[in-house]
Amino acid sequence: MPALSLQRRDRVAEIRDRHDVDLRRLVRRRATPDATLVRSACAQAWGELVDADRVDLGPPLWSALAWVTTRAMQRAYELADEQARASAEPTATLPKF
Repeated sequence: MPALSLQRRDRVAEIRDRHDVDLRRLVRRRATPDATLVRSACAQAWGELVDADRVDLGPPLWSALAWVTTRAMQRAYELADEQARASAEPTATLPKF
């Protein structure tokens, strides 16, 4: 892994350590109360931020925090929708004769 990628990963980890609790609280309040979906959506958003080179991680952190919040919200809605569709799929039943 190139040194720049390692630095970026470490910087995202620092930001995550400081802001993950607030991010989860916001996603839980606005997208879904399901703690598993919130945890998954936020983890995926933080992971994607490492690869989102276009997002500036320097101070002030507004753009990085806005980006990760938007992505976590999107992912939470996607996961909740997938979960709802999976639970709404009818089960096959055999006809009664």
